[in-house]
Amino acid sequence: DADAILTAELRADYLRFGISSGYHEAYADLQTAEYILKQDISLTNSRDGNETFQGIPNFAGTFDGQGRTITVDFTLAGTQSGSAQFGCLFKTLGTARTGSDEAKGATVKNLYLSGRLVTGAGGLTVAGGLQDIGVLAGASAAADHTLENIVTDVETDLTILSGDTSTCAYVGALVGRMNSGTGSVVKNCVNRGSLTVNYQNMTANGGGRLGGLAGHVYSGVHFVGCTNSGSVSTADSDENRTNAGGLAGSGGGL
Repeated sequence: DADAILTAELRADYLRFGISSGYHEAYADLQTAEYILKQDISLTNSRDGNETFQGIPNFAGTFDGQGRTITVDFTLAGTQSGSAQFGCLFKTLGTARTGSDEAKGATVKNLYLSGRLVTGAGGLTVAGGLQDIGVLAGASAAADHTLENIVTDVETDLTILSGDTSTCAYVGALVGRMNSGTGSVVKNCVNRGSLTVNYQNMTANGGGRLGGLAGHVYSGVHFVGCTNSGSVSTADSDENRTNAGGLAGSGGGL
């Protein structure tokens, strides 16, 4: 019964986002609001063969899991063309600076992620550009982000096939590819889940990158008190063009 869970606070939010403000204002508010998780939840894109969910885009607010658990069950399949991002929770974190609009970063904290992230029969074909896959988020924009007290215990088992000579595919238990502004902080984050990616037909140098926390990390990202106890493997990949690491598959300025 939807009415049973609609508190006065939620009703006010729906009214403000959908009616009282215009579309652009409402979207900006949703992007930058503060959210708290009040109970354990489950997320899936595998029901009824619907595998189109890519995660919430451009999240530049605060998400506080309050120590609760999100159990994920996601299957990736088909073909992703051009640069694309996938995250079980967020497609992309933050927004980069554009014109007079300043960059906005995201804060995600106090969260436990469990479950599985796998590919369907035939794997996932990626064609062209940068492909970013993360349990928490696909990628983060060039802004200052804070990821703190997040535990990932998700079994990740992917087969990724390149359909283009320029394709690079980044996979991480937190973020596939993590950018930064002047300084992003990943603090007290832990991966306990196994990560196995079978990269096939990768022809770009370093085309497959797998990390215990991030597939690739740019300069300006700081890890503080982070650990990985999960296995990280690209052993079945058929090309010697992969990078794998306990915290990051590759990085600049680490």
